[in-house]
Amino acid sequence: METTIHTQGLVMTPKLKAHLTRRLTFALYRFENRINRTDVYVKDQNGGKAGIGKSVVAQVHLNGGIKVVVEATEHDSRAAISVVAKRAKRAVKRALKEPLARRRVSLGKLSMEGA
Repeated sequence: METTIHTQGLVMTPKLKAHLTRRLTFALYRFENRINRTDVYVKDQNGGKAGIGKSVVAQVHLNGGIKVVVEATEHDSRAAISVVAKRAKRAVKRALKEPLARRRVSLGKLSMEGA
């Protein structure tokens, strides 16, 4: 799984980068064979001022051209990264389940039509 990190308005320290890669790896490791790449955008909306203004957006590109996008805005970059990792795990799991449900419905319709 390839992860690309983009920043705007803040400096990505080695500790913050390690935290981001660790959290995303732990959240998405079981899906890594179905993920092409992950793009993460970390942005400081306040320009260094206090308050809620650290935004993290993760775009997970799955096999088959499916793209899952999750976002979190928190007071701290580390907190926003943690929230995004949890949301990405749930969203990827949901996105990978949907095609199965659609196939089951379509197979059910086919068996009903053939009877």
